[in-house]
Amino acid sequence: MKIHVTARDIRNGIPNTTQKCPIARAIRRRVLWRKNVIVGASARISTKYYILPPIAKKFIKKFDNTREGEPFQFELKRLAHP
Repeated sequence: MKIHVTARDIRNGIPNTTQKCPIARAIRRRVLWRKNVIVGASARISTKYYILPPIAKKFIKKFDNTREGEPFQFELKRLAHP
C-alpha cells in the first residue's frame, strides 16, 4: 500500500504520539479514516500489522525530536505475523 506523507500531515501531526503523528495521519487518510491506526516500531491498522521501512522510522525519529520533516512516500507492507 503506497503511503504519501504530505506537508499538511507534517504541519498537523503531533510529535511523540502513536495515533496523531504525520505517518498515522497519512495511513488513516489512505484507509479512508475508517480504521484504528497506531504507528510505533511497526504500523497497526485495526488488527493487521505492517512493516515500517527505514525511511519512515528515520522520519519518525527526526519529527519526534525536531517537529521537522519533508513530505515523502513509502510502501507499507503487511507482516505475516505480528
